[in-house]
Amino acid sequence: KDKKKTRSGSTYLVEEMIEDVAKGGFVKYLHNSSAIPRMLSGEEGRISAFLSFSQHVQFVRTGGLAYISDYQGAGGLLTDPQVITNPCLQVELFGSGNVAAAFEAFPQEHPCNDFCKAFGMTSMRPAPRTSQERS
Repeated sequence: KDKKKTRSGSTYLVEEMIEDVAKGGFVKYLHNSSAIPRMLSGEEGRISAFLSFSQHVQFVRTGGLAYISDYQGAGGLLTDPQVITNPCLQVELFGSGNVAAAFEAFPQEHPCNDFCKAFGMTSMRPAPRTSQERS
């Protein structure tokens, strides 16, 4: 029995220790403030591209309401992702990491890649205006 009254009713979080030596250490693939994946090479670059593609799918499949970001981890284990939601849902629905400006910029910033093309995803960027439309 805990005899210290100061710990009574306290909440603790215990997490698994991640061994960062398995595949070259801890890697940040995508920040929660931008849809542009980090420029990584080799296997880490492919993982980054796939995670960027998964954001595209999530954005489309949720009807433009949400996607997962802040992908990072080590040894094939992703940790501490951030749900980014449309600001119309609620300001801090998933905490302060839910960056409204990043959500609003996502359709213009997301760089479609080979995964997007292979799965038939279409670009979310608006088509460039023609010279007739500009006049």
